[in-house]
Amino acid sequence: MVSQNQIIAVLGDADLLLPEQIAQSLTANDQIKYYFALLQMARANADRPVIPAQDLKAERLASRIADAEFDSTVTGASRHAAS
Repeated sequence: MVSQNQIIAVLGDADLLLPEQIAQSLTANDQIKYYFALLQMARANADRPVIPAQDLKAERLASRIADAEFDSTVTGASRHAAS
């Protein structure tokens, strides 16, 4: 089966792909922001545990990240002594 991208490549009008590429870029940007927020919160919680830790599930779902294991990252964060 021929994909939409292949048809557009044959037609030579790559501008038709721009809306899809922009949407993918915005999704990737949302995912990067989520990952950085998750890392920052996990580090902060490891330094000074807060109960209950802030939940980022809504942000994870909004950024289209399906892996629910990230929901326990902040509460599971801890400091390890340097060896």
